Amino acid sequence: MENYLMLNGKRIDLTAEQIETLVGKKEKDPFERVEGETFFYIDVDGCVEADEDCLTSFDNDYYAAGNYCTDKELMEQRALHVILNQLLWRYSMQHGGREIDCLNNEIPAWYIRNEVGVLYAADWCGNCGIGEIAFRSEEAADAAIEKIVNPFMEKHPEFRW
Repeated sequence: MENYLMLNGKRIDLTAEQIETLVGKKEKDPFERVEGETFFYIDVDGCVEADEDCLTSFDNDYYAAGNYCTDKELMEQRALHVILNQLLWRYSMQHGGREIDCLNNEIPAWYIRNEVGVLYAADWCGNCGIGEIAFRSEEAADAAIEKIVNPFMEKHPEFRW
């Protein structure tokens, strides 16, 4: 595709920099695969690792599992979310979480909410959202905030809720 302007009947070819100035820079999709490009994934220990996409079966597996991103900062933030979510899941399961049946509303569930930087336990008798960690009681959710969330956020001040 050719990019140019017509001004008083004269053709003016545009450089890439001029086009960017006129229409803005196109945002790169951080999940687009490009052979030979570096991508980032979360390793088993929760660390973000880099690899070159050679379209191998390993690269395909990372991509298929949603564990593939070309934006390192975005993937580092995602890794923190995954780790915190797993820690909360384990805490919930160890404190009565196995008894919760969110789908049938048989037992009220409690969730951790964050409003303007304030964490609190909120009850909800509706269906659980995907990835939401439910707690058996308000006390269990409050304890998870104290024992899991607050220490995690102190250790990782870069974490964005």
